[in-house]
Amino acid sequence: WAPASFSPSVVQLELLHNGLIQDPNIGENEHAAQWPGLVDWEYRCFFPSPLWLSAFHNIELVFDGLDTFATVSVNGQEILTSDNMFLPHPINVQDVIKPPEEINEMTILFECPWKKGVELENRYGVRKAPSGTPKRMHIRKAQCHWGWDFGSRMLSIGPYRPIHLQGYDLSIEDIHISSDLSSDLKKATILIRVATSSPEYTTKVKIDILKPNGQRLATQIAAVASEGTLAQFVVDDPELWWPNGQGEQPLYRVTASLHDHSGELVDSKDIRFGIRTIELVRQPLNKAPGETFMFRANGRNIFAQGGNWVPGDTLLPRMTRAKYVEWIRLAKLAHHNMIRVWGGGIYETNEFWDACDEAGILVWQDFAFACGDYPLHAEFVHNIEREVKAQILRVRNRASLALLCGGNEDFCFEEFIWFACPPDTKGPFENTSFPQRKIYFEILPAIAAELAPNVPYWVNSPWGGKTSSNDPTVGNVHEWNVWHIMQRPYQDYRYLGGRFVTEFGMASHPLLRTLAQFTPDPKTGHPQSRLLACRSKGGDQAHKTAGYLASNIRYDSANLVNFAFATQIVQSEALSFALTHWKRKFAPGNEECAGALIWQMNEVGPAINWSYIDYFLRPKPAFYSIRRALAPLSVGIRRSAAKLADDGEVSPLIPVPKFEIFAHNSTSTEVHCRLILRAYDL
Repeated sequence: WAPASFSPSVVQLELLHNGLIQDPNIGENEHAAQWPGLVDWEYRCFFPSPLWLSAFHNIELVFDGLDTFATVSVNGQEILTSDNMFLPHPINVQDVIKPPEEINEMTILFECPWKKGVELENRYGVRKAPSGTPKRMHIRKAQCHWGWDFGSRMLSIGPYRPIHLQGYDLSIEDIHISSDLSSDLKKATILIRVATSSPEYTTKVKIDILKPNGQRLATQIAAVASEGTLAQFVVDDPELWWPNGQGEQPLYRVTASLHDHSGELVDSKDIRFGIRTIELVRQPLNKAPGETFMFRANGRNIFAQGGNWVPGDTLLPRMTRAKYVEWIRLAKLAHHNMIRVWGGGIYETNEFWDACDEAGILVWQDFAFACGDYPLHAEFVHNIEREVKAQILRVRNRASLALLCGGNEDFCFEEFIWFACPPDTKGPFENTSFPQRKIYFEILPAIAAELAPNVPYWVNSPWGGKTSSNDPTVGNVHEWNVWHIMQRPYQDYRYLGGRFVTEFGMASHPLLRTLAQFTPDPKTGHPQSRLLACRSKGGDQAHKTAGYLASNIRYDSANLVNFAFATQIVQSEALSFALTHWKRKFAPGNEECAGALIWQMNEVGPAINWSYIDYFLRPKPAFYSIRRALAPLSVGIRRSAAKLADDGEVSPLIPVPKFEIFAHNSTSTEVHCRLILRAYDL
């Protein structure tokens, strides 16, 4: 046994702390840090039964997240087996836990996910997967843990989310809050439903609504009902929650207090919420084919702008509240109003959601499916149904929740890589070349409609309907004709894109400070070193980088400092170019492009990838060009060659440049500005 020093924990973090592996973020250490994910591990702890134990009839051990194949025993008795890192488990241990002040033993056996993947493939067959390994298709674990093009493979194992003991006789199990606004925004109707564990033993629930300043707004006392206790409030002149850049983010608070037949308080819970409406607007365009894909907040159409979010660390327990707050602070500083939680990662923590609620950052939430061909057997379907229900119940009251999406790039890989995506959207799907459509067209939307009927659901990202999964005139697109696929010049972004661009990007090297941190030997610090190849997972990334550099900038390929900075400049120019031109297509009544989310905002570890803020929370130069392009008031310049000179004084081989200047105003008010232009002869 080795001592465990972290709670929550994963094995790799403990081994690193005990000096048994080297930091996988340094040099090429990741290669020597793979073995912990290929064997079984066991955690053991001893804990005393608390004095309050005898006061309750129900004692539960609550596991917020176990990564991934876990068998839990308390005092020698098995209480839980789990095969889904996204499922919380409240387990009644009344019959196995010892009396107050006596010592209990808990063990958690974690089985190797790779080994379990082999077993599941033998049982259900080998699936298709373009990233990582096909084994991941069978396993409800973060898909990027198996390796992705932006970061290292790290098959983490352990109790990566908190474990706690709780006792109760009667409890509040869930609170659901929904709000509706009048057309003039002057009145809000708040509907609150409270579900309790044993309604037959309780009589009433007291529900208080507190204003954002903490003052009590209203109180209702309602009788407990088996189908849930309902309370309705009308709020005059509500303080509205707005996305960043559109207004403030006031948060109201609901407190529910549960009383038994004697009138004694037995449980209470409180939840923050925002009064707002978020709609996904799809309507025909006046001057272009297709329809809009546009978010409307409190009746106001907005251009959704921001980035894609991946897990903030390969070893998830290292993510703290302070890190989440700082990440979201930077997003707000860069004028983001939306973040997409990518489907190849995890369902983020409450700390992440708290930060988004407070900063006005809308969240596009992918369900945890990405780039693959998932099975449909009964065991898998039951597993994902439980997962999705648990996660929707956890986040559905969030002011920042804007959309629930089926997953990432599952349809486009079927269509463009495997050529196996039939146009049928009605089913039945089971005996077709793409049976997992049942997940996205039937299973997920049914659960979402039941548990979060006011939250828009979208089939997949990208998804354009029957004709193409990446249709630029309908739905959303991933614009990878620049960098991937055709590797077109970034200046072509003006012709590319779609109604809503959920992914686009340009890779770059990290900042020099970051390069120095993961490059221990100065001899390895050159652009084509084996070490930098190790930190670059994007396949032919070096070839693509060289092409975009050669086309746009002078650079020294032998000097890492110069080379890295050159990649950062090209990334900055490419992203700001795309944003300024797509924002230009957002006009009242003709919103040809209503959103752009950059791939990617953050990263799982220091690497050469598409991030514009690195692992150490250091903004790259692109961050500042993005901030300028997304400002409430911004100016763009389009440069083109008008014609060849023919005045007899200039060589006819030299094109005469033409500059077109345009401005954006994403505020809700008209602004009169004065623009000063300066030209420099370099």
